[in-house]
Amino acid sequence: MAAAGILTCMPVSIPAANKLPGQDERGFMEYITLKAGKYEAHILPELGGNVIYFYDHQQQREILKGSHDREALKNRPTTYGMPFLFPPNRIDGGSFLYDGRQYRLPVNEPARNNHIHGFFKTADYRVAAEQHTPERAEVILEYVFDENDANFIYFPHKIRIRKAYELTGQGLKTTLTITNQSNQTMPVMLAYHTAFPLMPDRQQSVAMNVRLSIKARVQLDDRLLGTESYVAGDQIAAMAAESGFSPLAEVLDNVYQMKSFGFRGAIITYPAYKAQTVYEVDDIFHYFVVWNSGANGEILCTEPQTCRNNGINLPSWQKDGIDLPAGEDIRVVTKLSSEDMA
Repeated sequence: MAAAGILTCMPVSIPAANKLPGQDERGFMEYITLKAGKYEAHILPELGGNVIYFYDHQQQREILKGSHDREALKNRPTTYGMPFLFPPNRIDGGSFLYDGRQYRLPVNEPARNNHIHGFFKTADYRVAAEQHTPERAEVILEYVFDENDANFIYFPHKIRIRKAYELTGQGLKTTLTITNQSNQTMPVMLAYHTAFPLMPDRQQSVAMNVRLSIKARVQLDDRLLGTESYVAGDQIAAMAAESGFSPLAEVLDNVYQMKSFGFRGAIITYPAYKAQTVYEVDDIFHYFVVWNSGANGEILCTEPQTCRNNGINLPSWQKDGIDLPAGEDIRVVTKLSSEDMA
């Protein structure tokens, strides 16, 4: 957690203009504004510590799909910004065996009898530190998962989660640090449900291009659980890394294995803006989930994920799984930026 050392921990005063109207007991939700170079980002600590707005003032466009509508953010938290999922995606019946211990997570997708998307996408983070200079702005958020959290009974490991958002003229860098404060080794499964906007005009969205560092599509069963097989001849997997594909090429709710070398991430081209979004992800991720909400023309999620759906119950866990010993931590870095098209 070296990043915390460069900041001054202090009480944070948030301007009244940065309050989202709401009907909770406090009457509002507060967000923190970061500004640097051409960029502006709004971070909402109390609903998953998420980025609810990321804007390029030169290109005059949103980089992430954002919202300042409290009810929209509360009701559909995975469709805005880059919410953190732990564990990510689906687990069969919410059940898995790890290190001789049986875990049973709540089934919150009853139609498919799965647990989906974990515990932290709406967690209430505290602001641990904040710093603003003309060239750089940073905020560090912290959430401690322990006996005070209702979900602790399902995953009984005390965890400290820190999110450091650093905004400079080069873009937004997110550093996630997970510390195992329990006395047992615990499994780590995580993802970002990163949401990008499409264009208001459907034809302009069709003209967009997505390049993704993937090589093969994982076969899912009828409950959208992962298997050890791959889909032969998948066109998206064949095109993604080189020529790319349209975000509306087909209905997408697929899991893809990442390439093991070269650039890791996504490059999304917006011809109408003559702009590109560049999303660089950590080596800890081995898969991308790609979802376009039924090709409705509103959203594209490219979600870096450490293991495949239901991965902890599959043989591939031996290769993809992450074991975090007591007292140790892991650090995950992602970067988002925008570029002008040549």
